[in-house]
Amino acid sequence: MVEQADSPKKRERSPEYPAFNLEEAVGKARILLQAERRNAAPMNAVLNDWDYSSKSGAGIRAVSTLEKFGLVVSEGSGNNRKVRLSEDAFNILVDDRPDSADRLRLLQEAALKPTAHAELRAKYPSDLPSEDTLRHELRTRGFTEGAASDLIREYRDTLTFAKLDQRVTLSEDGSDKTKLPSGPPLSGRLSRQKEQGMTVLSLQVSDRLVELAVSGGPLTKSELQILRDYLQLQEKIAP
Repeated sequence: MVEQADSPKKRERSPEYPAFNLEEAVGKARILLQAERRNAAPMNAVLNDWDYSSKSGAGIRAVSTLEKFGLVVSEGSGNNRKVRLSEDAFNILVDDRPDSADRLRLLQEAALKPTAHAELRAKYPSDLPSEDTLRHELRTRGFTEGAASDLIREYRDTLTFAKLDQRVTLSEDGSDKTKLPSGPPLSGRLSRQKEQGMTVLSLQVSDRLVELAVSGGPLTKSELQILRDYLQLQEKIAP
């Protein structure tokens, strides 16, 4: 009787994730805008614009990464495949206003479009845990050790670039301002503000209480519009 040899071990393959962070993706989108404008370009032309060789594996992954972020759109397949900038990518690139709220909103939406990013954001909507905890979480989702480390680094860099690791406030002129969270917990700040005679608006959301502290009298219509715009932004990036 002839014993059968053990079948070769199947190579472990991770779920898909961006090959590089959003900042680098926006940089490649800018190169594409300069070279091709908003036209659909053949795949080889796009790879050449980015200094990749024809049919380069790294180049193909670069196109895939921009697709994951929603910065490019592919048309056709095989030798007929073409790539063009998305509407969101164009609006990001041409918006050169300092501290533009519109550009920030589009960047934050792009940052959470990759499936791996959306899942991490849903699991950790505020502060991220340690790298060891993140790596363990990704390993349970089928990522290899190396892929988990790569994704963690890329995801953190993307959150920083899109200012999703910061607190965002909107001013009356429509611009956005960001700052790192600081000071005591919100409940402590609200307590002190109540003591100082500030009006606190309370709203029951599901099983949680949401409170908004307001100073200087009732909110004006323009201030309510700012608050409405901010909530709409949060709705788009919420898990």
